[in-house]
Amino acid sequence: MEGKSAKNLMDVQKYQSFDYLTKFIDIITQVKSVNKTDAQTLLYGFGSLESILNSSNEQLCVCPSLDQLKD
Repeated sequence: MEGKSAKNLMDVQKYQSFDYLTKFIDIITQVKSVNKTDAQTLLYGFGSLESILNSSNEQLCVCPSLDQLKD
C-alpha cells in the first residue's frame, strides 16, 4: 500500500507541476512580445513568476531572446 501511495503522490506532483507550467505560459504570453519559448525560458531561468516580477531589466536581459526589444 505504501508504494501505491508514493506513486499517487508523485503522479499528483507531476500533474501540478505541468499544470503550473501550462497556466504560467498562458498568462505570460498575453504580453504581445512574449511567446511560448520566451515564457519557458523565463520560468526555467528564474524559477517562479514572483522571481520574474522582482527582477531588474538587466536580469531579464540575461535570458536568451529577451536581450533585445521585439517588434
